[in-house]
Amino acid sequence: MATAIANDVDATFNFAADRNDGGRHNNHDDVHEGLKLTSKDFKVTDARAASPAPSLGVEGFTLAEHKLDNPDWFNEEWIDEVYAPSCEALVQRLTGAKECIQFFRPLKRIADPDARGEHMVTAGFVHIDHPREVGEAISRMFVEKHGKTFKKAVLYNVWKTFTPAPQDRPLAVTDRRTVPEDAHVIGVTVEEDSETPYIILAPNEECEFYYYPDMSADESLVFTGIDFDPENPLGCAHSAFSHPDGGVSRSSVEARIVAIFE
Repeated sequence: MATAIANDVDATFNFAADRNDGGRHNNHDDVHEGLKLTSKDFKVTDARAASPAPSLGVEGFTLAEHKLDNPDWFNEEWIDEVYAPSCEALVQRLTGAKECIQFFRPLKRIADPDARGEHMVTAGFVHIDHPREVGEAISRMFVEKHGKTFKKAVLYNVWKTFTPAPQDRPLAVTDRRTVPEDAHVIGVTVEEDSETPYIILAPNEECEFYYYPDMSADESLVFTGIDFDPENPLGCAHSAFSHPDGGVSRSSVEARIVAIFE
């Protein structure tokens, strides 16, 4: 079998400039005006060529086959009735979870401002979506709506691109074991009617970044968003980054799925 040729790149990532203030971020803000950012260069490893392949159990992420017939990405009824359940089924297949429940309905991120409409921007700073206690509280709220509860669970992100490779702003994820807790800076995500804490990372030397430069629409990147067990790493920090070679303007969709084990 031929060995895959690695497409590693050097890229610039944005971090919190103030270790005491993670700022206020709006998912519709193209230039992240509410954040004080500083940049740092990292190598981004082509995860497709990595051996052994990254896994959910070790690095905290994996690439999985996730093919859909006749996808209709701007049909919200199709998103709710077909795509969201497919993400739950995918996470259950990969993890062996007892049950999987949607954290919230899938969200689309569109890099091209002319095509974006009401959809979100690509987030160009290294972050984890919520602190552990916040993510767990919100997850319990969604799970309880289904008459369920949990003792042991993990929140996973299912990320899919529906524009072809190569892309101008691919998603990089970190090996979850390389995210230093002392680099966590708390900020606030501001929505129209709510404010929710999130984590932006301060600059550090430890993070190891990976990406899949040739992802197709028949695949999804599944990564640990928040592990609710404090004995485990919190999750995979992630960020869009500008690929040095450019590419197609990226459109993507993400779902967050609570995988219940106990």
